[in-house]
Amino acid sequence: MRVFCLTPWNWKPHFDWFRRDLGLLVDGLRQEGVEARLVLHHTKGMPEDERWMGVEPSDLKDSSWWTRQAPKLVIALAGTRPGLLPVITAITAAGIPVWNKMDTDGTLGSTSNFRDALYQGWWRGKSNGHALPGLRSLLMQIYWRTVSQRGDKLAVRILEPARRILVESPIATARVRRFFRRNARRDLAERVVWFPSAVSNEFAASPTIVRKRQIISIARWGDFQQKDAPLMMATLREVLTARPDYHALLIGSGEETLRDLAREDGNFSERLTITGRLPGETLVRHYQESRIFLNTSRGEGFPNAIAEAVCSGCSVVGPSSISSLHYFTGKTSGTLATSRWWGDLADATLAEIEEWELSLRAPLEISKHFRGDLSPASASRRILQLLASDEETARS
Repeated sequence: MRVFCLTPWNWKPHFDWFRRDLGLLVDGLRQEGVEARLVLHHTKGMPEDERWMGVEPSDLKDSSWWTRQAPKLVIALAGTRPGLLPVITAITAAGIPVWNKMDTDGTLGSTSNFRDALYQGWWRGKSNGHALPGLRSLLMQIYWRTVSQRGDKLAVRILEPARRILVESPIATARVRRFFRRNARRDLAERVVWFPSAVSNEFAASPTIVRKRQIISIARWGDFQQKDAPLMMATLREVLTARPDYHALLIGSGEETLRDLAREDGNFSERLTITGRLPGETLVRHYQESRIFLNTSRGEGFPNAIAEAVCSGCSVVGPSSISSLHYFTGKTSGTLATSRWWGDLADATLAEIEEWELSLRAPLEISKHFRGDLSPASASRRILQLLASDEETARS
C-alpha cells in the first residue's frame, strides 16, 4: 500500500524533515509496512532518499501525474491554504482520497468564532504593519459575517474535497465541527477527527536525570505579535522575583529581542539563560532537566515544542484561550491561566510550581501518557485504523 504525505513547502537543506509532523508519520507508516513517502515541492540539489520525493509544482496540479503514482491515500498538510486547492482538486480528479491535516485552534471564520477571528485579525494586522489593526479587523469581520461571508465560504471550499479533516486537539476539533454546522454542512462536520501530530521518540523523560527548579520555553522570539516576548519577560520577572530558587531557560531564534528586554530589568536576569536555536538532541536534555514549560503566545495550532516538552516529562502553563493547551494541561500535567495578562500567567506558574514542590507532578507518568498519544507508532496506527474504517464504510 502506498501513502503520500504532502507538504506545502519547498525542499530546504539542513531542515529536519523527519523529526516533526508528516516526516515522523512517514517513518511510522513505513515501520508498519506501508510504502509511505513525503512529497515536497522540488528544489535542485535534493539528495536521494527513498522516504521522500521532490515534485515540480506543475506535476502536483496534474491529475494524470497522480494517476500514474497511484497512492491509496494522500495526507495533505493543507489546512485552508488557497494555494493548495488546485493540487487537492487534481488529486481528487484522479480518484485518490485526500485527508486534509490542519494546524488550527479551530477558528476558521467569523460566523462561528467572531471574537477569536477579531482578535487574530488584530494581532496579525499589527504584525504585518497595518494602520489601525484593531479597527481594520473589526470592519473586516463585520463585513465577512454580515455581507460577504468570504472567509467561511473559502474555508468550506478548500476543505470540502477532503474525505477526512484531521485536527490536532480535542477542543479545536469541536470548534471546527461547530464551524461546519453553522455553515449548514453537517456532512463535513462528520469528517472531522482528532489527530494530534507525532513527536519523535527521542523526546522522553529520563528516570536518572534530576529535574532542576527550571522553567523552559522555546519559540521564535522575534515574532513579537504571536509569541509575545514582552509578556514572557513580564511573567518571568514576577515568577522569579517570588521564587528566587527558580531559573528560566529561553531557547529559540530572535534571542536578541529577549536580551534587549532582559537588560531593562537586571533584578532577575542572572537567573535567566537565553540561547539561540538549538539542535533536537540538545533540546532533549534541556526538557529532561526542566519542570515547567511556559507558553505566552497569542495563538497556537499544535505547538510542537509543548508536545516535545510533555513527552519529555515537563508540565505546562499557558493561557486558557489556546485550544490545544486544554489537551496538554490536566489534573496532573499543568495549569491554565485565566487570561493572558502577565499577572494571571505568573499566578498560574506559581501554582504549578507548588504542585511540583508537593510532589504532585510525576514526570515519568506525564511522559508515558503523552508518548502513548503522540509517538510515530501511535500516529501511524491511527491512520491505518481510520483507513480501514473508511474501507468498511465503503463496502457496507
